[in-house]
Amino acid sequence: MQILKFEEEKRHWQRIFTEALKEDTVIDVGTGPGIVALLFSELGQNVTGVDYSEGMPRNVLKNKEALGLPVNFRIGDAEKLPFAHNSFASNPAIRKKVS
Repeated sequence: MQILKFEEEKRHWQRIFTEALKEDTVIDVGTGPGIVALLFSELGQNVTGVDYSEGMPRNVLKNKEALGLPVNFRIGDAEKLPFAHNSFASNPAIRKKVS
C-alpha cells in the first residue's frame, strides 16, 4: 500500500514540476520520507532534503536506496536552515507547517 501511495504522489508532483522547475539545485524543506526530494532527483535536480524529525533519515535512505537516486539529507529546523544564503536555486517544496 505504501508503494502505491508513493507512485500516486510521485505522478502528481511530476506533472506539476516538470515544466516549472528550471533550476538545478533544490531544497525540499520538510522532506518527510523524501517523496518529493526523490522526484526532483529523478527529474535531474541536485536535491537536498531537510526534516526536523531525526527518524526521517531512515525513511529517506530506504526510499533512496530502493530507487538508486542521489539525494542529500540533513536534519534541521525549517526556520533556521543549516545552509548559507542562496545555496539553492529553488525551494518549491515547503508543503505544510506543523503548529
